[in-house]
Amino acid sequence: MNGVKLTQNQRLLDYIRSHPDCTMLDLTYGLFPFVANPRARISDLRAQGHIIEASGRPARYRVVEAAQLALSL
Repeated sequence: MNGVKLTQNQRLLDYIRSHPDCTMLDLTYGLFPFVANPRARISDLRAQGHIIEASGRPARYRVVEAAQLALSL
């Protein structure tokens, strides 16, 4: 990425966006060794205002974008 360093949160957000319906196992393997604790990073992203949905068992994660929210109103 042209020398730009991504934070763990940015990497996780990019991964979930490009792999909708990924499980925690997918996140752990797909982001190793860049993101140490995906579950904690998801909490951080939610605290920053990102909407990350988890559905089913095992949970499958996806990012809900602002444009998607506007369409559902």
